[in-house]
Amino acid sequence: MQTEAELKKLTVPQLKALCKERRVVGYSKLAKDALVAKLLGQSGAVGGPVGSSRSGTRAYKHLRTSLIYPQSNSVVLTIPTALQPPTDVVPAPELAFYLEFPSSPEPPAMTSVSLPPSISQRKRVPRFALVLSFITQFLEPSDIVQCLLVSRMFRYAVYLSAYQQLSRNFAGQRLSSVFSRYSNVSQTINLWPYLTQRLDEVSTRRKLFMESFLGRLFPMNIISDRLWASPDNERQLVIAIRFVLTRHFFKISTDHNRVWKESPVVDAQPVIPGEVWKITVAHSRKDLESCYVLEQTCEPLTALSLSSDSGVPVRGDWSAYIEQRAQAAGTAVVQPLMDRLSWQNHEEYDRGISRVWLKRIEGAGEIGRVKKAIAERYILACVFDRSLSGSWMSSTHMQQDWMGNMQDGPPLTAGKLKPKVNMFLPAHHHVESVHLTATGRRKNQPLHGALAVVQTPGREYFILRDCGFQVGTEEDGVSMLSLDRVHKTPAGSFTPPSLDSTSWRQSTNQSTPRCSRGSSRNTWNSTTHPLATIVPPHTLPWDPALRNAPAVPGGSALLPVGKTQDIDLKYTKFRAFTPEGEPPKEGWPCFIFFHGGGWTFGNISSENAFSTNMCVRANCVVLSVDYRLAPEHKYPIAVEDAIESLDWVVKNGKPVLNIDLGKVAVGGSSSGGNLAAILALKAAEASPPIPLVFQLLIVPVTDNTASVNDRWASNALTPWLSPERMLWFRDNYLPNKEDYTKWDASPIFAPEALLAKVPKTWIAVCECDILADEGIAFGEKLKAVGVPVEVEVYKGAPHPIMAMDGVLKIGAKMVSEAAAALKKAFE
Repeated sequence: MQTEAELKKLTVPQLKALCKERRVVGYSKLAKDALVAKLLGQSGAVGGPVGSSRSGTRAYKHLRTSLIYPQSNSVVLTIPTALQPPTDVVPAPELAFYLEFPSSPEPPAMTSVSLPPSISQRKRVPRFALVLSFITQFLEPSDIVQCLLVSRMFRYAVYLSAYQQLSRNFAGQRLSSVFSRYSNVSQTINLWPYLTQRLDEVSTRRKLFMESFLGRLFPMNIISDRLWASPDNERQLVIAIRFVLTRHFFKISTDHNRVWKESPVVDAQPVIPGEVWKITVAHSRKDLESCYVLEQTCEPLTALSLSSDSGVPVRGDWSAYIEQRAQAAGTAVVQPLMDRLSWQNHEEYDRGISRVWLKRIEGAGEIGRVKKAIAERYILACVFDRSLSGSWMSSTHMQQDWMGNMQDGPPLTAGKLKPKVNMFLPAHHHVESVHLTATGRRKNQPLHGALAVVQTPGREYFILRDCGFQVGTEEDGVSMLSLDRVHKTPAGSFTPPSLDSTSWRQSTNQSTPRCSRGSSRNTWNSTTHPLATIVPPHTLPWDPALRNAPAVPGGSALLPVGKTQDIDLKYTKFRAFTPEGEPPKEGWPCFIFFHGGGWTFGNISSENAFSTNMCVRANCVVLSVDYRLAPEHKYPIAVEDAIESLDWVVKNGKPVLNIDLGKVAVGGSSSGGNLAAILALKAAEASPPIPLVFQLLIVPVTDNTASVNDRWASNALTPWLSPERMLWFRDNYLPNKEDYTKWDASPIFAPEALLAKVPKTWIAVCECDILADEGIAFGEKLKAVGVPVEVEVYKGAPHPIMAMDGVLKIGAKMVSEAAAALKKAFE
């Protein structure tokens, strides 16, 4: 037990670590003197590590504490208080970044350790230490600490293992500067205090990241361990996260039509101080790609080494500009990029920012500097022609932001004047002011920490404060697709129902769904789940802008096809995907497909990936129908559009698309499966009947009379497609309850004589889906009247299985089996 003098030499964190180690209770909020008194007045035996049993991370932390503050006077390490890391959190120098990572503290003092007694032991210790450096965190501490007290060789090896871990995981200038303070550091110094400090630093950064909206968007490994652990430049991690954020919001702003692979960032290095960085991402261990990005926005400027399918949206080649700036950096004063651009209206605006406003915030201190940094980011995000935020747009049209035109690189003009980048800021994007709280009718209400409001001459914009990109406008609020990403409801957008409301959260008193497999982890009734903050669309007043919200993430990439074309019909249109290569002698088989979305959401592009998969794998023409949506177009409009699409195929399919009319199949997902099943019945009912060879139904709606009292009861708490959401879809499409039992709304109620005429059927059913029972029942009814039916039940899968085939193995399995079934039907 330490004396009072020894305890007073320790800092508060060290005292608390001792309290935790000795199982002292009630110490968490005590001051230093009270902690000392608590430790001195502790009664009973000290709770030492020998009699304890811990595992995993807890054991690792306990072991680290034991190494820094051992319980034997023979190996007590005295760490001067003056060299301890400061207890105050100092913000990093990155202004206005959403996450304020604490700056790196000064390293603690390290002490020397005694060597093993013999030369032979000294030779064995380095190899032993290397092994320990890999396995220490997985060992139980009880035996280790005992050995520290009795075995000099073992103790020495454990101390040296800290050097091995630091060298392997934290290599860089920071580590080198610490090592340079000690002679023979690899063999004589106990580096565990410094290793603990670096590990705690990484843990703090990761915790801040994962607790923010960024942690809900991305896995932790989207940033490499190296960047989490050892950035020598504190801005490296900030730039890496900003790049990830920019990449993600670019992808959703194009409605996922432009794929930019979201692979982990493995390195971020400055190229031109304050302006340009080099970002390296890893698609695999050997497949690396690099590009230059602008520091303030992380928009790609120049591609260095790209994968063929990376999708990096480089709009111009800035290599000449970057090379010139890099050369000038070593010979002359480097001028900021903002000074080198062409600007308008110098009298009222200083590089695009209102001079009056700049003068007003001069005395605002830190908050003024933050607002100015945000304004500069917004300007640089707008200054590039067709940049991610350069177009004048509303939030309801944000997905159309990317225009698909690659621009030539910004030329450098030579002559008497200094070289300039020939680009300028559009006048309607001049910045009048920046606000970190809401304006207008919600004035002074707080915004989400990731957002800011920019006032321009024409309107106000909601932007991401980290990179300057638009995410909404004053009149429309924050766009749905962006709001869903930040998982909050900033002022200026819609107001959600109270989190205590029962209008959209499912009851916790209902029975456990059958797919829970003895655990509550698959249920949707936890009010503490992060997804509880997402506002479901069915709780909001109807607005067509809801259709701009992002789709369920996790879909696979599009497969290359021979030709894609959109064909207009009288009331709607469809997209035709034609395979590569020569068609069969009789023409291409044809698959007419209807997307899902509760008859309310979805469009001609929403399930392109599935369509291309069927086109390539089944070697057929796929027609994806863009049927009209509810609530603007209620039942039976969607059915009429489905009939029109089949009628077009019969009349025009052969001359226009070289379709083999003897091999036509129909299919759809969810509400699209409902339309496909009805279309098969309509084709059989026609006079003369229209021959179909197959129908492929994925999680179809077959019974619009179903409710939680019957078919939905067993799966009422399963993810995503809740009873409330399904009833909302039904009310949009079928406002009159008397239509529920009509067979062209609920195909399960079709007459048996008509059901017997439908073609061979393949049905995919997800176990964790409220539509599972009606899909199975429809298959059984078809089988009972003699139709060849195959029903596949995918265990543990949720309703949006098809849209998540890029991340769910069972989703990919379902798509593969659907393609195989379709191909077999055409043979």
